[in-house]
Amino acid sequence: YGITEDLDLSAGYRYINTEINDDQNASFKGAVVGLSYRFGGSTEEEPMVTPAPVCTPAPVVEQPVYATPKLDYYVQSIHFDVDQDVPRADQKGNLEAMVTAANAYPTAKIKLLGNTDSDASSDYNQKLSERRVQNVAQYAVNNGISADRLVGIANGENKPASTNDSALGKANNRRVDVYVNR
Repeated sequence: YGITEDLDLSAGYRYINTEINDDQNASFKGAVVGLSYRFGGSTEEEPMVTPAPVCTPAPVVEQPVYATPKLDYYVQSIHFDVDQDVPRADQKGNLEAMVTAANAYPTAKIKLLGNTDSDASSDYNQKLSERRVQNVAQYAVNNGISADRLVGIANGENKPASTNDSALGKANNRRVDVYVNR
């Protein structure tokens, strides 16, 4: 009787990318090699007859559909002078960055969050932050961004980025933050 032996060698490349958390992924890229060895059996024996597989369809289970949450990605802050609703002259690059990001994600909403320092009354600051949002939104529309993609939120003095106890802190708070929601 003869004995049969089989040796299989396989090689390939694998790329694995998995999410660690919302901000990080882990990935592996590399070659993989597999080896399998089968032995035994006689060449003189009758070949084994394998019965035809019986296919039974798996039951259909309704899977819930989960919407993928859209996330806000910070683009840029556009800064303003004291009691002004027109961006500072040095903010042209930040305004252009907003338009570039909006064009890069043509179906995403663009969120504009208007803010002020705390120098005036709360009511005045609320209205000032609304005007700042409107001004930045108008710049976006004038540069080809559809108005229906823009979402404006006026925070007034309620969401400071810095302390209002210093001139630098107040300057940091006079802003419109731009986010892409995708």
